[in-house]
Amino acid sequence: MRFPLYFLLAACMATAATAQNQASVVASGDFNNATIDQTGPSMNTSLVLQDGDSNTATVDQSSVPAPLLPVTFDSFIDQLGNNNTATQTQNQFVGSPFGFTSGSVNIIQAGDNNVASQTQTETGFSGPGGAHSAFALADQSGHNNTSTQNQLASNVGGGGATVGEVFQSGDDNMATQTQLDVGAKNARIDQGGNLNTATQLQDQDSGSTSSTMSVVQSGDMNTSSQSQFVNGGAAPPVTLTATADQSGDNNSITQTQDVWLGAPFGNLTNTVSATQSGNGNTGTQFQNVLGGSASYTASMTLDQSGNDNTSDQQQVSVNFAGGGGSSSVAVTQTGDDNSATQYQEDVGVSTATILQAGTMNTASQSQDQNGNAGAFTASIEQSGSQNTATQSQTAPTPGAFLAGQTALVSQDGLMNSSAQMQSGAGAHFSDGTQIGDMNSYTLTQSGALGHSDVLSQVGNNLSSTVTQN
Repeated sequence: MRFPLYFLLAACMATAATAQNQASVVASGDFNNATIDQTGPSMNTSLVLQDGDSNTATVDQSSVPAPLLPVTFDSFIDQLGNNNTATQTQNQFVGSPFGFTSGSVNIIQAGDNNVASQTQTETGFSGPGGAHSAFALADQSGHNNTSTQNQLASNVGGGGATVGEVFQSGDDNMATQTQLDVGAKNARIDQGGNLNTATQLQDQDSGSTSSTMSVVQSGDMNTSSQSQFVNGGAAPPVTLTATADQSGDNNSITQTQDVWLGAPFGNLTNTVSATQSGNGNTGTQFQNVLGGSASYTASMTLDQSGNDNTSDQQQVSVNFAGGGGSSSVAVTQTGDDNSATQYQEDVGVSTATILQAGTMNTASQSQDQNGNAGAFTASIEQSGSQNTATQSQTAPTPGAFLAGQTALVSQDGLMNSSAQMQSGAGAHFSDGTQIGDMNSYTLTQSGALGHSDVLSQVGNNLSSTVTQN
């Protein structure tokens, strides 16, 4: 998105009416260098406009000790051309118990081989009556561009909001976002083109938080990596949300949520979702919860449409102080030669679901309950021919005697096979349905609290084997 130069100048001058420091640079040509260094007690505003190739713009804004609150920083860089570099740094320090700080950085670049770097750091103690606000935007159009955003807030005692956005159109572009510490966080990357890379990281060390990240990519051979971490210093409630959307072929999504929550009260909500349309795509989702007695809710969903796609979902919890939880994983695949794998371990009341429509698809589910009592259910539904379904459920420790196991499988088509295995503590229930010819079904149940099996097969040349002990 491009802004006319007169519009940018007018916006900057309007801000300068109340700013204590204001600077603007306008340059046309190649190999130009613009540097702005501002240190002020409250308001700093800067604008750089460059038209040409191999230009450099650097803006550094920082507050003085014990600034006059509120503190407001604003920086805008617009570059038109190739091989340009834009760097923005904002560093704010607040010592008042009722302070408010606000920082905004914006970079717009049109051309190839451009670099945008934005860093916002806010430190100090603003107290319960204080807050911070940080906003970063990078908009790049062209090929082989790089955008890096680092938003680092350590405002102990105060709340705030941090927002980072990157928009890139073109091929071979790279976007990286890092958001750390206190307050609500929101990160967004939107890329259109091929061979692009998006990386997002959010890390919470203290205070309660709501963290949201999203990636949208259209094109082929793109890569998206999203990571959200919460350390032991964070206080519940904690809410984490990661979403990704890819359209095209041979794309990859990796989403990770890793939480250490030691508080004896409060709650945690983890949500991961992804959508991929195209062929040869890969989706990987991982959630890990390590903590005390706080309750938690974890969910993962992945929707893939196309052929030769692969999905892998894992949920793991070690909730050593007895906190309850509910967890769910779900995959929907439409197309041929797709593969879906799900694994859940010690995640309380848990549900795993796989829906596949097409031929020669593979579905595998594994659920393991090691002492965090909670019933778990696995469900696979396949429509098409030559599909394979495998389900494994186990509760090896006596402490999981309340972990009732339910396995459901439904297949509609020819030459399909299903295998169900249930073992350990808790009651076992299995339900299998197969419609079509040359289908096979296998069930093995072992344990001391009883077994139940319901099987329905319709068609010719069918086989079934049930073992209970």
